[in-house]
Amino acid sequence: AASTVGAAADAFGTATDDTRAAARALQTSVSDALPGLNSAIDSVNSTAGRFSGALDSTRTLLQESSDLLDGVDDGLDRVDGLIDSFDGNLSGIESGLRTAKTDILALNIASDGSLLHSVTDLDSDSIGRFLSTPAEVESHAVYPVRSYGSGMASLFTNLSLWIGAFMLMIIFRTEVDRAGMRRLTVGQAYRGRLMLLGALSVAQSVVVTVGDLILGVQNVNPLAFVGTGVLTGLAYLTIIYALVSALGHIGRGIAVALAFIQIPGATGLYPIEMMPDFFQSISPFLPLAHGITALRETVGGFYGDHWWRAMGLLALMALVAFVAGMLVRRWLSNVNRQVNDQLDVGGLIISEKVEITGSGYRLSDTVGALRDREGFRDEIDRRWRRLRENYALWLGLSVIVGVLGVVVLGVLARMIPDQKMLFFGLLCLWFLLVIGFIAGLDYIRQSYRRAHDVSEMSENELQLAVADKGEQA
Repeated sequence: AASTVGAAADAFGTATDDTRAAARALQTSVSDALPGLNSAIDSVNSTAGRFSGALDSTRTLLQESSDLLDGVDDGLDRVDGLIDSFDGNLSGIESGLRTAKTDILALNIASDGSLLHSVTDLDSDSIGRFLSTPAEVESHAVYPVRSYGSGMASLFTNLSLWIGAFMLMIIFRTEVDRAGMRRLTVGQAYRGRLMLLGALSVAQSVVVTVGDLILGVQNVNPLAFVGTGVLTGLAYLTIIYALVSALGHIGRGIAVALAFIQIPGATGLYPIEMMPDFFQSISPFLPLAHGITALRETVGGFYGDHWWRAMGLLALMALVAFVAGMLVRRWLSNVNRQVNDQLDVGGLIISEKVEITGSGYRLSDTVGALRDREGFRDEIDRRWRRLRENYALWLGLSVIVGVLGVVVLGVLARMIPDQKMLFFGLLCLWFLLVIGFIAGLDYIRQSYRRAHDVSEMSENELQLAVADKGEQA
């Protein structure tokens, strides 16, 4: 039994050694195979990623192929329609050829071929000229104008009258000196100065129109030509005088801008239908358009009531300008005085001494100071402090917004070159809005200053100010 146990123990030991050796060999094999297995797994993952991308690309290509096939299908449908149309055209050609064949056979039978022979002898050059110009236009001038100069005389004569009226506003003062005329009102001064300038405008108009006649400008009636020029010059003077008298230097700027806008917009160079939409829309409101129309009637001939309508509209514009200018001149007396005071302080731009009837103070301020002096002073001081704190901010913002608006309009004009004239008109309007806002802001500031001066006036001074306002009204 001991020998058997010993043999079994030896066999177990041998088996243990073999098992240990096999385990070592298995460990070695696993250690060697594991990196390769990891590399294979990474390769499989990479391949799977590429395969997924390939699937996405294939899906996109399939979608594009489907769209392309749809487009090809639509194209084939259109080609099918074109083929049908071409088939119809061929059928028409075939029918025409058959008709021509029948006609030729009939002509041949009727004239034994002599007429067909004459067809072959036709002049090909004459036939070519006829086919190129099958119709000739004959023009019959109903109101003929002999020369180009006479045709353009209406534009340049009206432009001269406009510039002449504007130059009167530069050479002569629009303000009236009240020395020796204590009771002179704003309306009387406005009308009196307009009458003086009107006499000078008549002289200008006579010189311009008579000069046209001396140079040989065509006309149907010299008196009508000169009279139309005189009336037109007076209308232009009334409009420009209203702008300058009411708005000062701003009115002069508007008059200059109108001169530039009216050259293309007043049918002087080309018919208004050939101009951009912007000028077509504003043409009825431009004085020069009606002045040119009226003067053209005296050059080429009167047609219907065109002259009366043009002069009537021009007279209506002058009347509106006269009334509006007189009213606005009275309402903006303080504004004009404050603006000219600022210009006088600057010393760079010429300023006028604005002659104002009355005290120059607002009636509401003087009445408010008479009613409750302390309350009026406190309210004015509160508003003045608020404005003084925000004045610089508002002024800076207005300048920045004005510059940005100019840049935006310039970029749009560059991007849309066909509408440059429209953007030019918008630019002029934008300048006027910005200048008007800045002027209004400064007017409010000056008004508060003058209202503060009212609060410091004595009782007698306030009563005299109210009495002066009553006399002015």
